[in-house]
Amino acid sequence: MQRVNSYNINDNFIVKNNKLLFEYIIGNEPIGQCLIRLSKIEHKTGKLEYIEIYPKYRNKKKYGPYLIKYVINFLKSKNVKSLYGIVNPEDKSKLFNLLRWYHKHKFNIHYNKTDIFIKQQLNTFDLSKF
Repeated sequence: MQRVNSYNINDNFIVKNNKLLFEYIIGNEPIGQCLIRLSKIEHKTGKLEYIEIYPKYRNKKKYGPYLIKYVINFLKSKNVKSLYGIVNPEDKSKLFNLLRWYHKHKFNIHYNKTDIFIKQQLNTFDLSKF
């Protein structure tokens, strides 16, 4: 288990077919999970397939930020350069709050005619070239 601000995120994440599944657990209670798909070429890009805090815990505003911070720090430690995803909320009335949440966590937001994309550059400097 990894301690993140006194909460645990299961270090026994599942890796299968270039996917990382993180489970967020407090004590023995599962709180949520996050699925990242890594690019097949050198694993330099991650696609945020989903991040979910289970319904029982959604009104507790601290769980989502802990999970996304942990995932981002983990990806940085593995030299993943960027993380992106497509925003598609189940409840369209929550779209504005969801976009505000991603913006608060340093994601850039891009639109086209059909989709809303989020992206965050994780490692902008390649220290191996110095």
